[in-house]
Amino acid sequence: MPWSPPKPCAHPGCRALVPRGERWCQEHRREVRREADAARSPERRKLYNSAAWKKVRRAFILAHPVCSTPGCGMPVTDVDHVVPVEQGGAPLSWSNLDGKCHACHSRKTASRDGGFGNPRRGGGGSDL
Repeated sequence: MPWSPPKPCAHPGCRALVPRGERWCQEHRREVRREADAARSPERRKLYNSAAWKKVRRAFILAHPVCSTPGCGMPVTDVDHVVPVEQGGAPLSWSNLDGKCHACHSRKTASRDGGFGNPRRGGGGSDL
């Protein structure tokens, strides 16, 4: 894959440079995650803040370090539920997890999972 120069953080006014495939600098990534966590339902917040989820997520990323999107090759940053938890998917089962880089996960979320205000188009979750 060709080398790409770093680009500025997406936060308005931030001049920090971030590598290809990333959108936010470390400072603003934490802020964005806090905001996303606050917007989650209490049940989802409880799951994603649990020690069990963090342990499963960390182990899954170590075992599957490369994005599962064909041709991508970027490191996994997001663990996606194949069948969304709210649709009965097992939240901690490896057979229901898929590792993706953030860009591929966002693309999937926008196109299939009803993310970013789009209609849901069938199987697949968008859980980080």
